[in-house]
Amino acid sequence: MRMTVMLGFCALIGLLFVAGELGMTCRAAEGAGMADRTVVQEKERQAQAAAAPFNVDAAWATLKSRFTAGGATMWAILLASTIGMASLLERVVRLTRKAFVPAGLAAKADELWHQRKYDEIEALAAQHRHSTLAKIIRFVVRRRDADIHVINEAIGDIAGRDFTTHQMFAYPMVAVATICPLFGLMGTVLGIIDTFEMVAIAGAMGDPSIMAAGISKALVCTAFGLVVAIPTLFIYHLVKLRTQYLNRLLEEEASFLVESWLIKTGESRP
Repeated sequence: MRMTVMLGFCALIGLLFVAGELGMTCRAAEGAGMADRTVVQEKERQAQAAAAPFNVDAAWATLKSRFTAGGATMWAILLASTIGMASLLERVVRLTRKAFVPAGLAAKADELWHQRKYDEIEALAAQHRHSTLAKIIRFVVRRRDADIHVINEAIGDIAGRDFTTHQMFAYPMVAVATICPLFGLMGTVLGIIDTFEMVAIAGAMGDPSIMAAGISKALVCTAFGLVVAIPTLFIYHLVKLRTQYLNRLLEEEASFLVESWLIKTGESRP
């Protein structure tokens, strides 16, 4: 009796072991089959794309499919790129010469100064009240009796505040250029983790075709992050250079007015 029970128990364990092995084999075959189908579909798609002429709809469909393949990280990259584009458009609209040194303002103000028409100078500056040079002109006119060192220090403060503000509005672009590659790297790492999990289930680590499709999709995140970051960083440096150039013009115009109004004609200052 005991021998019969032991034999039955051993047979049950053997059946469970065989069932488990069969289940793992089925899952591996299923995973390998899915990977093979993915590789075949990708090869067919690439062959069709190479044979067909360029088409906007096809390119848009390919872009959408790659975006979807990238996973949730792609939405973070898209959001960051939107912020960078908004910052760029804001700089295109506001980073102009009129914001720093309106053309002809210094010459007209200098002419009125030598005619002692201070009210007209203030009215002229009010027409360009958002520009840095107009703020400097109004300050100098209102404080023309102050010491020249005090005036120079105040002019530097006014110009420095406006320059810092313009730099601050351009900062989102460099932030986007920094964070997008990190988002792409995170998406790639997550995609590679999923790929290795699929390979582990398939149990065919020696077959690179199983990993090829998954890794190619994972690398899409890095590619999109770099596509956003590289032009954004380049444009940021152009904006920074433009800001420094306009600030240089401001310094030249302000120095000209201070020299003309408060140094050369110091003996006739009102």
